[in-house]
Amino acid sequence: MNRIGMIVDLSHTGPITSMQAITASERPVMASHANAAAVWRHPRNLSDELLRALADRGGIIGCAPYPHLTGGDEVTGRQWAEGVAHCVEVMGIDHVAIGTDSSHHFSDDDLRFIREGYWTHEPNFGAGSPDKPGWLPWPAFFRTPADFANFDTVLSEVGFDDAERAKIMGGNLMRFYGEGFNPQLP
Repeated sequence: MNRIGMIVDLSHTGPITSMQAITASERPVMASHANAAAVWRHPRNLSDELLRALADRGGIIGCAPYPHLTGGDEVTGRQWAEGVAHCVEVMGIDHVAIGTDSSHHFSDDDLRFIREGYWTHEPNFGAGSPDKPGWLPWPAFFRTPADFANFDTVLSEVGFDDAERAKIMGGNLMRFYGEGFNPQLP
């Protein structure tokens, strides 16, 4: 993967596999859509130890407003931005971005197929849990892609300056992708 310029993504791996991938990869890896487990306890969110290891090797996290990863659709923009601030405290400003895990472009039938598919006869709720199965509504500050500008607003509200917000809003991802999608073929 490193040689052909494919980015390793940890978003659906457990903590042991994540640490192994961070350590084994010769290039920085990412968690394209996850959050800090210290803020929101969920098996797909990353511990501070993993966040530090990711940053130490040049990696990046895309903080997600996805309701299953933030404790539900009641999370406010400010609460989400405080979760981003935690990641910045642990990792540094150059290693944090936005990774919505948005599936707004899918129809309900598409989402049902993704979750249940032809390969199973049982629903597979993925990030869902027994008490919140299926698809939760998106939080009020991010209901459609048209709400993307709200991220800039809530990041400002928790104290990120213009330069820091520019990095989180896309600058860090552009740099990371520019370096990562770079094959090193003979």
